[in-house]
Amino acid sequence: MHVFQVPPEGQGWNCHSIQGAWAAGSSDYGTAAGCNNHGNYLKNPLYRFQVSSSAAGRAAVKVFARLQCTNGTPFAINVSLYPCNASHGSGGENPATWLPHPKVSPKRALATSASGVYSDATCGVVLPITEVEVVSSADTTTESSTGVYCIIPSTFAPLECSTFSLNVYTSGNASAIRFI
Repeated sequence: MHVFQVPPEGQGWNCHSIQGAWAAGSSDYGTAAGCNNHGNYLKNPLYRFQVSSSAAGRAAVKVFARLQCTNGTPFAINVSLYPCNASHGSGGENPATWLPHPKVSPKRALATSASGVYSDATCGVVLPITEVEVVSSADTTTESSTGVYCIIPSTFAPLECSTFSLNVYTSGNASAIRFI
């Protein structure tokens, strides 16, 4: 029998941790909006970010993420990654203008955990390793939408309030990930 050491998740990758929450609000569902079946999917927390690389021209950068409920109650959850149409300039703060399709859902995502199925596993859900386009780190101040993505953590049912931990990992050749 051979015993092998299992490396920690994300070893050799850059990790960007977000502590967030799905919370009930005074209008509609707040940020505990549930899946797209309920018509308020874009009211879930959205994290828009740009990946850059110090390499000249195009570089192959990979992204994956883990989402976990942190309050002890494992609700059915999902995390999905979408390319963004534009930076702050034309779309402003309206998330519907950031995404390439007006009827956004995990099934239309660039990548989604468990093929779009929601899971209540205690260990959370994992966005699979996905190759993304990046912008040269010298160009991150421009209005280019290259390398701009949106990640949406959601629960299946609305009003399932919980805190969560979202770890976004980028491969070693990404020089920066900037949440915008």
